[in-house]
Amino acid sequence: MTTVVLKDKLSDTLKAIRELAMQEVKVGLPQTTAKRDEDELNNPTIAYIHEYGAPGANIPARPFLIPGVRNALPQIEKVMKAGAIDALDGKSTANATLNKVGLVAQGSVQQKIVDGPFVPNKPETIRRKGSNKPLIDTGALRQAVNFVIEDK
Repeated sequence: MTTVVLKDKLSDTLKAIRELAMQEVKVGLPQTTAKRDEDELNNPTIAYIHEYGAPGANIPARPFLIPGVRNALPQIEKVMKAGAIDALDGKSTANATLNKVGLVAQGSVQQKIVDGPFVPNKPETIRRKGSNKPLIDTGALRQAVNFVIEDK
């Protein structure tokens, strides 16, 4: 005679669904990465200027945050689907899935900073930096991109 043991995972599954529904991943430049040693402007301010431009200072928009997250959406969808399946099987938690989502989005935004394409630097900027790579000077902005998981 075969004995089958069933475990009711409904409460664990509902808990994981509630956790996912009550939290969100935010990608950007959080306060913890705001400080810069070499400039008066902090990383979030510099990011905002690059994302939207500063016409009064003759700085064109070079969006990287929103397009970087958009580029990650197909991979994020895969991570969320796999996380939901793992949660149903009791193999993972909502927090683990959201951390994976954050890492995917963070990496995509950082890669967008590297790959562009962006409006080229002005000749005087190229001379000052010694490079024609927009958004990359010291690498501090790229390194400051991070994510946080917060309650909604």
